[in-house]
Amino acid sequence: MNNANAYLDGCAAFYAARPEPAVQSLVLPLPVSANRYWRNYRRRTVVSAEAKDYKMAVCLQASHLGVRPFAGPVAVYLRVYRARRTGDLDNFVKVLLDALCGVGYVDDKQIIELHSWRYDDPRNPRVEVEIRRVETSHD
Repeated sequence: MNNANAYLDGCAAFYAARPEPAVQSLVLPLPVSANRYWRNYRRRTVVSAEAKDYKMAVCLQASHLGVRPFAGPVAVYLRVYRARRTGDLDNFVKVLLDALCGVGYVDDKQIIELHSWRYDDPRNPRVEVEIRRVETSHD
């Protein structure tokens, strides 16, 4: 993750010069299973090596597309296209939201709307992600 963070830090001047977009979209590979994402190690829950690799892939894909974290409240739209008719939508969502933290938004507490759909596409499994800035009239 350090190489990806260093790359993103190096682009800070470029990103700072651009206005924050209203919507950012990206297409990601299916995440690792929620059962393999987190591990218990010495009575602590940690992210597995496989999960770290997935998070790195998400970070690099987002960086390549110029996606940067929103600062304020966001709405997240996830369209999950499964390879097989297995896997609960909520487990995909948990893993995806964790992987997008620091990429599409700074912290998951910024998510004030969440929409998700599940489809089957054995020839092209993927996740289509859209993150929208939300204007709130009250805090």
